[in-house]
Amino acid sequence: MKKTILVLLLCSMAAVQNLYAQRTNAQSAVRGIVISAVTDRPVAGVRVSARCSGQLGITDLKGQFRLLVDQPGDTLVFNHIGHEPTSMPTTSAMVNDAIEVVLMEKVNTIEEVAINTGYQSLRANEVTGAVQVLGNKALNQQVGINILERINNIATAVRFDNQAINNTDLQKTNVSVRGLSTINGYLDPLIVLDGFIYEGNISNIDPNTIDNISILKDAAAASIWGARAGNGVIVITSKKGKAGEKPSVSFNSTVSLRQIPDLYALYQPENADYIAVEEMLFKSGYYDRQITRTPHLALTPATEILYQRRQNLISSADSLAAMHQLIAQDGRAAYADEFFRRPLVQQYAANITGNSSLNAYNFGFGYTSDRNENAAGMNKINVLMGNSFRPFANFRLDLNVMFTNQKGYSGMPSYSSFSYAGKQVPYLRFRDENQNGLPFYTAYREAFLDSYMTGKLLDWSYYPLEDYKQSTTGTNLTDFYPTVNLSYKILPFLDINVGGQYQYQKNVSLKTDEAESYAARFLVNQFTSVNPTTGAVVHQVPVGGVRSNTGSEVSSYTLRSQVNLDKKWNSHHLIGIFGSEIRENANKGESFTVYGYSALPLQTVPVDYTTVHPTIPGNGAARITGDPRYSQTQNRFVSMYSNLSYLYQKRYGVSLSLRRDGANIFGAQTNDQWNPFWSMGMLWNISEEKFIPKEIFSMLKFRSTYGRSGNVDLRKTPLPIANVTSGMYTNFPALVVGTLNDPTLRWEKVATTNFGLDFALANNRISGNVDYYIKNGTDLYGMDLYDYTVWGVQQTITKNTASMLGTGFDIMLNSNNLLGEFSWQTAVLFSQNRNKTTAYYNATSSGSTSFLTDGNIITPIVGKPLNALAAYRWAGLNDLGNPMGYLDGEPSVDYNGIRRQAAEEGASDEGIIYYGSAKPQIFGSIINTFQYNQVTLSVNFSFKGDYYFRKPTTSYTNLFSRGIAYPDFEDRWLKPGDEGHTAVPSLVYPSASNRDNFYANSEINVLRGDHIRLEYINLSYSPMLNFMRNTRSIQLYANMSNLGIIWRKNGNKIDPEFPYRMGPQRVIAFGIKANL
Repeated sequence: MKKTILVLLLCSMAAVQNLYAQRTNAQSAVRGIVISAVTDRPVAGVRVSARCSGQLGITDLKGQFRLLVDQPGDTLVFNHIGHEPTSMPTTSAMVNDAIEVVLMEKVNTIEEVAINTGYQSLRANEVTGAVQVLGNKALNQQVGINILERINNIATAVRFDNQAINNTDLQKTNVSVRGLSTINGYLDPLIVLDGFIYEGNISNIDPNTIDNISILKDAAAASIWGARAGNGVIVITSKKGKAGEKPSVSFNSTVSLRQIPDLYALYQPENADYIAVEEMLFKSGYYDRQITRTPHLALTPATEILYQRRQNLISSADSLAAMHQLIAQDGRAAYADEFFRRPLVQQYAANITGNSSLNAYNFGFGYTSDRNENAAGMNKINVLMGNSFRPFANFRLDLNVMFTNQKGYSGMPSYSSFSYAGKQVPYLRFRDENQNGLPFYTAYREAFLDSYMTGKLLDWSYYPLEDYKQSTTGTNLTDFYPTVNLSYKILPFLDINVGGQYQYQKNVSLKTDEAESYAARFLVNQFTSVNPTTGAVVHQVPVGGVRSNTGSEVSSYTLRSQVNLDKKWNSHHLIGIFGSEIRENANKGESFTVYGYSALPLQTVPVDYTTVHPTIPGNGAARITGDPRYSQTQNRFVSMYSNLSYLYQKRYGVSLSLRRDGANIFGAQTNDQWNPFWSMGMLWNISEEKFIPKEIFSMLKFRSTYGRSGNVDLRKTPLPIANVTSGMYTNFPALVVGTLNDPTLRWEKVATTNFGLDFALANNRISGNVDYYIKNGTDLYGMDLYDYTVWGVQQTITKNTASMLGTGFDIMLNSNNLLGEFSWQTAVLFSQNRNKTTAYYNATSSGSTSFLTDGNIITPIVGKPLNALAAYRWAGLNDLGNPMGYLDGEPSVDYNGIRRQAAEEGASDEGIIYYGSAKPQIFGSIINTFQYNQVTLSVNFSFKGDYYFRKPTTSYTNLFSRGIAYPDFEDRWLKPGDEGHTAVPSLVYPSASNRDNFYANSEINVLRGDHIRLEYINLSYSPMLNFMRNTRSIQLYANMSNLGIIWRKNGNKIDPEFPYRMGPQRVIAFGIKANL
C-alpha cells in the first residue's frame, strides 16, 4: 500500500511538472482596478484568473489587482457574486499601464442558486420555504464514504446523533432535520435520489457521483412529499451532463489513513485490583453454586487458580507464581498486537461529460475500499450513466442509471468478544512463552473438557489466533436504480412530463463455519448423544461445516405524470406543477442454515429442525436452529399533487401546495385511506423596494409559511397482524395474532409554521438567513386503553392519540472578513431545537422516574422533552459507604422505598430532580476559510449544548458477573471517614442491584453535555494549468478529521458523546482531483 501511495504522488508531481513545462510564452505582470457600473466604486473580492498562465488573484479592498499573464494571447476573466462574468484579452499595452475593468450588475442575484425539490427545480427567489442547498464544493470539504456524512456540520437544522440506534425498523441514519416530529413513528428524514424516493441502503451512494443536496426543512418545502415528509426531506441529485458545456474528464483519488483504536481509552481496573475482587468473590462463595451445579461453565483464569489451590491440585507456590503472571499480563497490548491492523480507506472516481446537438451525456465510475482495524471491510463499485436526448424541438428524454455492487468480508475477532462465560478480564493472553497460540476457554473449563466424554467429542477448544480464518462472513449487495423522464413542451410556458423509477436491491449474507471452526465443532458436540447400551455416538448435527444464508430484497417502482407551468407576462410570473403518481415497494427476506457443509466436494447433510433434541453438557434440550424462514411485505401508494407560486414584480410572492396520499396500509374505510397534505406561503423581496438603499442591502427577503406534512410507520395497519406458525398440539399451520388493530388508524400529521429572513449586506460582505419554526405533531401513534377482557393479552392498543410540539431557530451567517490576495471567510451555523410531549397515555408511569435512563430512549411524559433526564437527589454516603437518597424528606438507604415514592408522587416528589433534554438543543459549527493565491485552508469547529448526559458508573453487580467497571471504581469508599471526600459507594458482597441502580441514577452522575470539537482541517492547492492550449484545473489536498474534543463543560474530562468508550478514530487523507 505504501508503494501505491508513493507511485500515486510521484505521478501527480510528474504531471504537474509536465503541465507547467508547457508554458513556453513569456509572462508579464498586469495590474488594474475593478469598479461597479452601478455605484462607480471599487469592487473588492473579485476573482481574477488568467486562462493561459493559470494565475489566480483577488482584488483588495481598493478593488486593485496584479496578475502574471502570458504574452501575447492570454485572457483575463473576472468573477464576482452579484455581477456578470467579464473577460478581457491581454495586450502589450497592458504591461505598462493600469487597466480599468467595469463589472455589470447581475439582475436579481438571488436567482443564482437552483433548488431541487425532487419534483421541480426552482430559483431561490421563487421559494417561500426553508431550504438549504449544498453544492459539490461544500460536499467535498469532507472525505467520508457515506454521502450523509458529507453534510455533517455544514448544514443548519441537521443533527447527527452519536448514540446507538434503538430500533432499526424506525431509524437507520441517526440523522434528524429540525428534531423529532413523532414519538413512535419513523424517525429518519425522507431520502430522495434524482427525484424519487430512495429505499436502498444509503451507503450504496458514492459521494463522488453527487452534484448537490437540497435539504427541505419546513412544510412549504417538504409537504409536496406528503405522508413521509414530516421529518424533513433530503434531496440528492447526481452529476449529469449539461447542454452547452464542453466535454470534460475528471478524476479523483483519495487515500485515508485511520488511527488504530486506543484500547487504553476503555477503562479497566488494574490487574491486581481486579484479581483482588475475584479473590474476595471466591472466598465469599460467589462461585460455589456455579462450580457445584454447572461445573462445566468457564471460570476466569484467576478463579480457576483459586479453585485448583482449594482442591490442592496445585501448591501455594504454584498458585502465587500463576497469580503474579496474570498480574504482569497486559491484555489490551496482547490483543492489539494480534488483532489490530492499520485501517485504510481508498476512493477512486472518474467522470466523463459531454454533449452534442442532440444529446448531453455523462459516465461515472467509482471504486471504494474500506478496511477497518480488525481487517474486516468492503469493496464497492459504483457506475453512473446518464443521457439526455433532444432528437427534435420541444422534446427531451432523460435516462439515468445508477448501479452499485458492494462486497463485504469479515475479519478478526473484536476485543469485546473475549470473555469467560460472559465475564471480561484485563489479563488476556494469546501466546505461551514459546510464542505458540493458546486456546481460549470462553464457554467451558479446560479441566472439565479434558475429562468429559473422552474420545467421543470433537476438540471443544477455541483457538482465536486461527479460528477467524475458519469462520468467515461475506456479504454481496447489488443495487440497480434507473430513472427515466420524458418531457414535451406543448407551449412556450407549458410542458408535460412522464417519468418513472425502478429500484432493485439484493443483499445476501453467507456465514461459513468450516468443519475445523470452533462454531461448527461446538454445535456438533452440543447435539451429540451416546447410546448407554452400545456406546454408539449419535450426531444430531452432522460432523462438518455450517453455512448460514440470509437474504433480503428491496424493490420499488414509481410512475409519475406531471404538467409544468412557467408563465411570465408583464410584471407577473406564475410557476406550477400538477401531477399524480403511483408507487409500490416490496420487501422480501429469507434465511436458512445447512449442516454437514463441505465446499469440496460440495455437500450438505439434512437435519431434523422440528424435534427437541437433548444437549450437552448440562442435560438440556433444544431445537437445531436454522430452519428456512421467509418474510414478505408490500405497500402501495397513490398520490395527486400540485404546487403553485405566483410572483409580482419579483417583489411579492405567494405559494400553495396540495397533495393527497392514499395507501393500502391505512383505513378500513375509503375516506381513511386518503389524507390531504397542504401548505401555503408568502415572500417579500424587500430589497427590490425603492426605499431600500442598495449599497447597504444587496438582498433582503422575508418568508412565511404554514402547512401540513405527514409521517408513517409502514409496520402499522388498521388490520390485526398475525404470525404464521405451527399449532402447539396439532403441528398444523396456525395464525397467532400478535397485534390488535384499530380500524381508524391513519397517518400522523405534522403542522409547521415558519418565518424566515434572507439577507446580504454591503455588496455581499455579510449574508445569511434566519428561520424560526413551530412544529406541531398531532394524530401521533400512542397507547390508549382497551378492554383487555375482549382479547386477554394487554389493556392498551395503538391509536392516533398522542401529540408533541417542537420549536426552534436556524441561523446561517456568512462573512467575507478579508478580501484581496489573502482572503478570509467565516460561516457560522447555529440551530436550536426544543420539543415536548403535549398528549400521551402512559399506563405504567407518568412521573420523572421514567427519565431514569441514559436518555437515548424516547420517553413521552406530558410537558417534558421526548429524551429527558432526571435523577435521584443525593444525600451523600453514610459511615458504611452506602449511598443515601431522600425518603419523606429525610436521608435514607431504603432504595425500594425511594423509587416507590418517586413513582407514586411523580414530579412533585422532592427526592427526584428533573434536569432537561438528553439530546443537544443547541448545535452548529463555525467554519473559517483562508485563501492565499491557489492555497485554501478550511477549519471546522462544531458545538453542541443545552443538554445533559448520565455518566457511566461502576455497578458492583455487573463487576461481579461481567467484569465491567468504570474509573469511579478507583475512588470507592474504603474505610470510615472516606465519605467526606468521595461519592463512590463501598464495594459490598453480596451486591445489591437496587443500591447500584440508585447510585447510577443519582444527581452526582448527571453532567452537562455542552462541548466543542475540532471536526476537520482541509488544506488544498488548486493551480490552473495550461494543457493542450486549454486551461485545466488540478487540486492536491489533505484532510484531517475527527480531531477530537477541545472543550467540555463538565469538569470530569469526559467526552459527553462517547463517555468511557472509543469515539471516531482520527483520519488523515490525501488526494488529488483533476479536470481535463
